Amino acid sequence: MKKLLLFFIAFSVFNFLSAQQYKEMIQAGTFSVYEIQSVAEAYFAQTGTGRGTGYKQYKRWEFNSQHAMDENGYLPTNEALLVEFFKTKTDFQENRMVDSSNWEELGPTTWNSTSGWNPGVGRITSFTVDPADQDHIVVGSQTGGVWRTIDGGTNWTVLTDNFTNMEVYGLAMHPVNKDTYYWGSSSGIIFRTTDAGANWSQFVNLAGSSVNKILIDPANPDIIFCSIEGGGIFRTTNGGSTWSGALTSESTGYDIEFKPGDTNTVYASGNRFYVSTNGGANFTEVPSSFSSAQTKMIGVSAANSATVYVVEEAGGAFGGFFKSTNSGSSFTELNHAGINYFGYSDIGNDTSGQAPQYR
Repeated sequence: MKKLLLFFIAFSVFNFLSAQQYKEMIQAGTFSVYEIQSVAEAYFAQTGTGRGTGYKQYKRWEFNSQHAMDENGYLPTNEALLVEFFKTKTDFQENRMVDSSNWEELGPTTWNSTSGWNPGVGRITSFTVDPADQDHIVVGSQTGGVWRTIDGGTNWTVLTDNFTNMEVYGLAMHPVNKDTYYWGSSSGIIFRTTDAGANWSQFVNLAGSSVNKILIDPANPDIIFCSIEGGGIFRTTNGGSTWSGALTSESTGYDIEFKPGDTNTVYASGNRFYVSTNGGANFTEVPSSFSSAQTKMIGVSAANSATVYVVEEAGGAFGGFFKSTNSGSSFTELNHAGINYFGYSDIGNDTSGQAPQYR
């Protein structure tokens, strides 16, 4: 028994020291990526790669480091990074287009550095605004739940702290009953509240993965669409009592939009683009000139209802930007060749990216 206890103590100490060793090697900045990989791989071979081991964070560091290291496997020093940063910033400022959109960053601008990277600061995955009262806004965070403001963002109230499920990917507000919200979560589940978030109940479970988009027909709120990554596009015409798949040829779903002023015309996308002219009862694929069968997102023009935009990714990076002037019947690719809008470079000259990033 004593030997067994000593073995477990030695094993635990080894794991702790190995974890500290590879992290300290990263912090030191004097070891090659190959040296750090060797120590880290030995550590994770012992501890496993499950949740809480730090493996995901390590692999993210490894991925970025492999793209930044020199031919000998060494990362640039802080001094070299600063020189490159200011050079890139200068090049970007000299070459960027003039921005006249008047966007203002609202934050957050600080965080409490307690553990990990930027703890407490996460992605906003979705939001919905009351058209009749733009101070009434509901937003969702990937693992931070649903939040609500009724004073234009001055004060926020969290609506889901009593839930074990905090994953939010899609949100919608009922066009008539403004205290009714729909929250698209993981595993194809949609929750609903009818009292402005005081109480929630499961609205439907359609299986699949993230519910990326919920779209309600403003002319007939009993008609609701949702897109499910790994599930497809679904539609109900009776307020959610029954649902059916709207696209038989698409196994994944990303975006859905109505044509402005005409809810009989519905645009939908997964890895391909589709149009319905009968309120979503049937969809037709539009092959057009899209460059890849990968994720597509849709934008419609309120100023010109016949104008539709589609942006697509290719392996996580920017794939192409397309425009239709005939309500999605055909598209023309706009000239954005050589610029990766989804990457990490300020001037769009890299080949990386994480599109589509819902998680």
